[in-house]
Amino acid sequence: VVQPTLQQPRARGSVALAVGQRSGRSVIADLRQEGSLKCLFPRPYGRTLDAVLVNTAGGITGGDVFGVAASVGAGASLTLTTQAAERAYRAGPDQTGVLKTRITVADGGHVNWVPQETILFDAHALTRRLSVDLAPGATMLLCEPLLFGRLAMGETAISGAFDDRIEIRRAGVPLYLDAVRIKGDVTGHLDRPHIANGA
Repeated sequence: VVQPTLQQPRARGSVALAVGQRSGRSVIADLRQEGSLKCLFPRPYGRTLDAVLVNTAGGITGGDVFGVAASVGAGASLTLTTQAAERAYRAGPDQTGVLKTRITVADGGHVNWVPQETILFDAHALTRRLSVDLAPGATMLLCEPLLFGRLAMGETAISGAFDDRIEIRRAGVPLYLDAVRIKGDVTGHLDRPHIANGA
């Protein structure tokens, strides 16, 4: 008798947030959230709207799918961050976690995309996309920190599959494109002199 392979439950979550301006303040114009991704607003009213993404699944592993869509209206301002470091955990064979973020900013709008770091654990498999569309008069501050393993916890070597792409356009014209794809021996790859020289 052949036992069927049991499929592990996978996390799904999405947040769609639109921010507008009213009486000189940035306010929530629309919000939809579902699954294990939520958005909190510690100070809901001010010149800049502060929004905090919370992954209630506790991290990303193979087969998980998360999506964030944020839209900043004309003259509005949004600071978007995460509650904690995102963790890309060990993934099963042929299973990849996916995190896609799309941000649009209208003329005169501003966005701060400042999530806490993403930590890549040993045997991770993560595909991550960040796509930003800026109007001609829009501005942005972006910081996307990444940690390869946890040296302080005794991890001296990690392997995995990381496929990352950040793309920023202004009025449809590419401003910035950064793509990273590492598969297999991540530590060995980073040890190469012209990659990270062991850093």
